[in-house]
Amino acid sequence: MLFENSLILAQTDTTVGFLSKNPNLINVKKNRQGKKGLIKVVSSFKELSDEVRVPKKFRKYIRHSKQTTFIYAKNNKAIRVISEGVHHDFLKRFKPFYSSSANISGCHFIQEVAEDLADIIFYKKDIPIFVFYFILKIIKIVINLKSCISLKNIR
Repeated sequence: MLFENSLILAQTDTTVGFLSKNPNLINVKKNRQGKKGLIKVVSSFKELSDEVRVPKKFRKYIRHSKQTTFIYAKNNKAIRVISEGVHHDFLKRFKPFYSSSANISGCHFIQEVAEDLADIIFYKKDIPIFVFYFILKIIKIVINLKSCISLKNIR
């Protein structure tokens, strides 16, 4: 999977943050001690229901909530549904990610540090999503080329 071991610096629905398919990678890069929980961000209520069972009495409330993270005490999960914007488009295409603030644990956000920690950077609000998709295609091509070169060296 393309993002399995990548840390992405991205503009989320509220701020600049780190995204990854691998929660341990975020904790390691941020220098977090222990196994601190992360928010999982999803693009739809269907994806939310794949993660947790939402009690009927809360479904309407959750569907109408904006920029809200829901914590499910039963299984200790924090999930945020992003229902619009560029971040939603990104999540819709690449499915759920774990999310965290883009800083070293206990420190303020410093752009240069966040960019150094990230493997992929996508956080300028003025970049159309199709440009990012094009960049990802280039990354896939480079990854495939590197794999081919590595295989040739093994033979």
